[in-house]
Amino acid sequence: MTSSSTTERPDRIADRIRELGHELEVMPRPAGSYVPAKRAGDLVITSSISAKRGTELRHVGQVGDVIGLAEARESAVLAVINCLTVLRAELGSLERITDVVRLTGWVNSAPGFVDQHKVVDAASEFLVELYGDAGRHARAALGIAALPMNCSVGIELTVIAPAE
Repeated sequence: MTSSSTTERPDRIADRIRELGHELEVMPRPAGSYVPAKRAGDLVITSSISAKRGTELRHVGQVGDVIGLAEARESAVLAVINCLTVLRAELGSLERITDVVRLTGWVNSAPGFVDQHKVVDAASEFLVELYGDAGRHARAALGIAALPMNCSVGIELTVIAPAE
């Protein structure tokens, strides 16, 4: 993390997340040998992050089998909130994000499930709700046979946040 992660800044985006009925979660701990986010110039890229609330993984299992579309969409929103938690820790404030460049969403999909785009749309819509046009992004919505810890959705974000 950068030293800015300890600096307290006004954060209207975090306030907006609360207005929408959500909370920034506790900073997720990496489940392996990697960092939660990495800066490359003005780009900041998160690792793939799952839908955890505290230490509890939410909506475990394959979408289209034990997890329905509505639950999977909730997982996508929670996962993107967890990405924002990582970015807030890295940047000090979500206000520093000037543009969301790309969102990649992986959906733990049962055979025959083909609505990955509808699952990941929930995360995309949430970012547009927070950032307006700056929240519109390129995207990949991918179906996969399994995800770590059998989570239903994983989200990765790439954003622009100019270095101080």
